[in-house]
Amino acid sequence: MIVALGSVRGAPGVTSWTMLLAAAWEQDSVNRRRVVLEADPDGGVLAARYGVGVDPGAITFAASHRRGVKEWLEVAEHSRDLGSKVMLIPGTESADRAASMWRDAAPTTASAIAGNSAFDWFVDCGRFRPESPSLAFTEVAALTILVVGPMIEDLLQVPATLSMLEPRNGTIATLIVGKPVHGMQEIKGFLRSEHVFVAPSSRNLPAETAAIINTNRARRGWLWRSAIALVADLKATMPERALLHDVGAP
Repeated sequence: MIVALGSVRGAPGVTSWTMLLAAAWEQDSVNRRRVVLEADPDGGVLAARYGVGVDPGAITFAASHRRGVKEWLEVAEHSRDLGSKVMLIPGTESADRAASMWRDAAPTTASAIAGNSAFDWFVDCGRFRPESPSLAFTEVAALTILVVGPMIEDLLQVPATLSMLEPRNGTIATLIVGKPVHGMQEIKGFLRSEHVFVAPSSRNLPAETAAIINTNRARRGWLWRSAIALVADLKATMPERALLHDVGAP
């Protein structure tokens, strides 16, 4: 199963919530591991944030199946095991290199992970611009999440972005990070969507997320409880066949 996350403006917490959802996603009977793939064409931050290198990473992962060989199936060769059954394939920190790489590699990488049922995939797509190559991941995702801030200016571009994403096969949801300035029914009416959720934010969201990934003690706090509750709400919007990993590949 593939979950793709992206934003429309600013930095509302896409990367942190990609990591949190991967960590909180409940294990199924097959005991799948979760893989976070950093596919932001504007460059990645997770290698620096978690103190790991970028090589091997997204560049080697994309190159392995672009050559038409099967090494991409060996996810462990291109990832870092962060614990909590979360594996990270970090993106390059260079925006120029990331943009060039994903322009060529996003379609084949999206197709490859859609055909890999050994893992659940959580893809940080950066911003959902019409020209973004990482939109290829939304085309094979069972769930696409548009992450936005809570202010009215954060929501103005959301209806147009949702319209752009609607032709996809999977569920499309909006995640507001922070306390909204308007009531939920008013927001749902403006966005013309019932799949709208609210998640907490904080000034230290990246650090608190890293603490949850790296230690068990941080899982006693409000952020982890919020992540668990959000996973349950998101799963309730998805068809059963998606949760059984039957959707994704076109």
